[in-house]
Amino acid sequence: MLNGRYSTRFLISCIEAMQNFRQKYTACSNKFLLLQAVLA
Repeated sequence: MLNGRYSTRFLISCIEAMQNFRQKYTACSNKFLLLQAVLA
């Protein structure tokens, strides 16, 4: 069984990774939409 401190730190790192991924995904999808608008 994981101790509380380790599992809390793991959860925080998961949340940070998700937020970082979402920022990258949003920037990438915005560029893709911009590219579609230019090519259309």
